[in-house]
Amino acid sequence: VIVMSDLHMGSRSWRHTTGADYDLSIASDVVAKASSDLIERGNGLRVARRSIILAGDTMHFDTVAGTTTSGTYLDRDSRLQKTIDTACAAIFRAIEHSAATVPTDVLIVPGNHDSALSFAIQKILIERYRNDRRVSVNGEFTSRKYLNYGQNLIAVTHGDKAKKRLAGLMALEASALWAKCHHREWHVGHLHHQAAEISTIDGVIIRTHPTIVPPDAWHVEGGFVGAERAMQGFVYAPEGGLHELHMSYVRTPDAKKGEAED
Repeated sequence: VIVMSDLHMGSRSWRHTTGADYDLSIASDVVAKASSDLIERGNGLRVARRSIILAGDTMHFDTVAGTTTSGTYLDRDSRLQKTIDTACAAIFRAIEHSAATVPTDVLIVPGNHDSALSFAIQKILIERYRNDRRVSVNGEFTSRKYLNYGQNLIAVTHGDKAKKRLAGLMALEASALWAKCHHREWHVGHLHHQAAEISTIDGVIIRTHPTIVPPDAWHVEGGFVGAERAMQGFVYAPEGGLHELHMSYVRTPDAKKGEAED
């Protein structure tokens, strides 16, 4: 399971203000490197199947005006059309890299930044892979989604809503799988950092994911800095439970090579 959480495609950061550069070109490169790293590690273990999860805020903004779904204005890179084009291309590359070796399931849920565009991207993915037997795109247009592998019940939501009720919601919304599976987990994002401790609610593990994105000006001004940038991959055993956790860190300089000082 590769969790691509809070990619914020279209976000813009300037290193002289935030400590790191981020734009569409950098985002595309970072997504490609991190996802490829995790896919190849799974291939080395000869995994039987892979799930790629887009855990919300795939897009940084949701409107032509450059605002979040609720209308908050943001520092952004480029136009909405180009952002959609670049984001889809990056997602396509990751899916097709995975599907070249193993059957691949794709799940996408909306975030608080991209409640509308996440569903549009989901529809694009459904149509692109409609006749591709290697890829299965979850077709439910919901904010919480579930997948099953052996004795594992794995769920995803962005994490900005109903976080304290996730165990009960899993039991209600996926009752048949709840009864079948002895190992139950939620994957959430939103906070832009890996939680210091993995929380457990009524026997359900809640994993909070980091992001590959550096803080933008708003986060820096608010003091939300210092989190390690990374994408995570999880290897589950069919009899239930986590077998391995893989981290792909963003270690390369964000400034583009050859860029003049400005």
